Amino acid sequence: MPPSRRNSGQPQSSDPFGPWRCSAPKGCTFGENSDLSLITVEDLSDAVKVICTNESCELSPYLHSACFEAFEDLALQCLKTCSRAKGWSEKQKLQNLWTKRGFDLVYKACECNCGRGHIKKDLEWSPPSEGIK
Repeated sequence: MPPSRRNSGQPQSSDPFGPWRCSAPKGCTFGENSDLSLITVEDLSDAVKVICTNESCELSPYLHSACFEAFEDLALQCLKTCSRAKGWSEKQKLQNLWTKRGFDLVYKACECNCGRGHIKKDLEWSPPSEGIK
């Protein structure tokens, strides 16, 4: 990934309540430096939580839902080219993508913007239905 797409130079919130910059690997669909790229704790209902394999990663743990869908589509395209997943149905590919079974096949396509890890969907997190009030 070209350095211009990495968020490592962009300020990230050290506050656990944000706001955070969307850390989509291919860039935020709302623009890298736009206020629309910020995700706040009050608006997590339209976000997806991700986990970086680098425990020292300080980038945002959240992506906008639209940014995550674009990221997930790229990961699924990568999975479709893997010979070990050729026998899987589309439903199985989607179900296995963020589990160890599927992620082990596509992790190289999921590079985190920190440059030292790979991101995947946090399967244990569920967004608040209408944000935290």
